[in-house]
Amino acid sequence: MSSLESAGSVLAHHPQPAQLASLPKVRDVQISPDGSMILYQVQPFYKAPGRALSELWIAQTNIPHSARRLMDRVFNDRAGVFHPDSRRVIFLSDRHDPGRPAIIHILDLDATENSDSDPVAVCIDFRKEGVQAFELSPDGKMIAFTSKDPTSEEEARKVQQKDDAIVFSAHGAEPVDRYPRLRIHNFSTGETWTPEGLRKDRYIEAFTWSPNSTHVLYRLRQGRGSEFTEREVTLESISIEGSAVPRILGVYPRSPSGQNIWTHSEHIISLQSYEAGNILDARTIFAHRHSMDRSFTPSEGAQRLYGLKEDAVRIVNARANSREDITAVAVEICSDTDTHIDIITVDPSTRDMKTLLTVFQTEQEAVWFGAWDAKTIVDEAGRISYIFAAVLSSGVRHEPPNVWTRRVSHDGHEVSPKLRLSSHLQYLAEAPVFTTEVIQWEAVDGTVLSGLIRYPPGYSTGGGPRPTVLFIHGGPYRMESWSVSVRYASSVATAHLSVPEGGSLTAWGVTKTKTRFKAAIVGAGVANWEGMIMESGSPELEEKSGISPGFV
Repeated sequence: MSSLESAGSVLAHHPQPAQLASLPKVRDVQISPDGSMILYQVQPFYKAPGRALSELWIAQTNIPHSARRLMDRVFNDRAGVFHPDSRRVIFLSDRHDPGRPAIIHILDLDATENSDSDPVAVCIDFRKEGVQAFELSPDGKMIAFTSKDPTSEEEARKVQQKDDAIVFSAHGAEPVDRYPRLRIHNFSTGETWTPEGLRKDRYIEAFTWSPNSTHVLYRLRQGRGSEFTEREVTLESISIEGSAVPRILGVYPRSPSGQNIWTHSEHIISLQSYEAGNILDARTIFAHRHSMDRSFTPSEGAQRLYGLKEDAVRIVNARANSREDITAVAVEICSDTDTHIDIITVDPSTRDMKTLLTVFQTEQEAVWFGAWDAKTIVDEAGRISYIFAAVLSSGVRHEPPNVWTRRVSHDGHEVSPKLRLSSHLQYLAEAPVFTTEVIQWEAVDGTVLSGLIRYPPGYSTGGGPRPTVLFIHGGPYRMESWSVSVRYASSVATAHLSVPEGGSLTAWGVTKTKTRFKAAIVGAGVANWEGMIMESGSPELEEKSGISPGFV
C-alpha cells in the first residue's frame, strides 16, 4: 500500500481537515507505445505536510489490479511518460536534491525487473533552475524542454541584499529575462543546446514536435500571467538543426486550450472556442493543413469539428509509432452529463479530418479532470486497434477514482472489456453510501439543463423536505483568491462558501428570498462589476459573465 493511503480506514471514520487535504489523487495517465503498460501519478489531493511528494505507478493493461508503485515515495516524481521504445520512463523529479526544482530523470524498466535500479538524471546543469516542461521527440532520440537561464551574480546579489522588488510591466510581474527558454537535449551525444532566434521577451506557453522530429512547434504570449491568455498568441516553428531562424506560422486571438498536435498528415490541430475570440463559446477542434512554405491564420480557414452541440474538452495524439501513414487524434467530448472519447483521423479521399469511432462512453461515471490517454496499436499481422485508459469514478455505483482501460478494434468492436487496474482509495467503501441521480430542469429561456443530486443514506421520498447540499461553481476569480465555489443549501438552513460570482448569487439568494435561506457565507462576492473587471486576471471573462442573473 502506498504511504499516501495508509490512513485510509482511519479517515473513513475520523477524518481531520489536514488529512483530507493530503488524501491521494490519481492523475496523469500515460499508455506505453506498444500498448502493454499504463503509467500514472499519485499525489496528495491538495497539500502534503512538508515538501511536495508524488509517486509514479505502473500497471499491465490486460491484468486487473496489476498496478504497483514504480519507485519508493520519498521524492517528488511526476509528469512521467514512456520512451517510444516502451522500455524506459522519462519523468521530472527532485531526486538529485529533495525539495529543490525538478529535472529530467530516466528509468530503465528492464533494469528494474532484475534489480533495484536507480533512475539517471540528465541535463544536470539545469538543476538549480529546474525544468518546467518537456516532450520527447517521436523518434525518441531527443527531448525538448523549457528551463530558465542560470541566475546571474547580479540577480543573486539583489536577492541576498533584498533589493529584488517586483516591478510590474506590460509583461506582468515577472522579468522577461526570467522566462523559461526552449532547450534541446540529444540522448546519444549528451549535448544540450538552446535554439537561437526565439524571442526572449515572450513566454513559451506550449510546445510540441513535428512528426519527423526535425522541428519544434511552439506558442508565445506576452507574459506568464493568466491575463495574457486573453491576448494574441503567436504560433511559430523552428528547425533543431544548425542556426535555424524561427518561422511565424500565424497568430491566435487568444490562447488555445492545451497542446497543439502536428500530425503525419501535415495537419496542425488546436482546441479553441468555436468563435475563436469568444471566451464563452464551446471548445472546438481546429484542423489546418500545414505547409512549410506558407503561413496560415490559426483561427480562420480551418476545418472545425464539434463545438455546436458538444464540447471538445481535451485532445491527445494517439498516433501509432510504427506506422507513419496512420493519423489518429483522441478527443474528449462532453455532452450533457456524459463524456465520450472519439478517435478522429484523415479521410483518404478529401484529406479532411473526420470522426472515426468512439472508443469509450461513460455510463454513470466520470472521467477525472483530463486523466486519460489513448494510443493506436498495430500488431504483427497489421491489425489496428485502440487502447483507452483513464481515471474513472462513479457516485452512482459508489466507486472511488481508479485507473481503468479498454481496447477496441478499428471497426469499433470490443477487443478487451473495461478492466480496473488499480485499487486506490478503497477505504471509501466504508463511507456511507449516497444515492446519486441525474436530474434535469428548464431555465427561463427554455434551455434544458442537467445536474446531479445526491441523497443522504436512508433518504426516502416520503420523509418530507431534507437539508440539501448544492455544489455550484460561480467563479473564477483568477487573482489572489481560490477558484472555488461551494454552496450549502436547504429549505430550512443555508450555508454558502462561494467565490466570486457564486458569492454574488449567494448574497442574492439570502436577500431576495428573505426566509427561504437562513444563513450564508459569501466569499469575495462581486459588489461592483466594473471594479471586478479592473482587478481580475481574466477581465474578458468577467465582462462577459457580469450580467444580471436571468432569474432576477
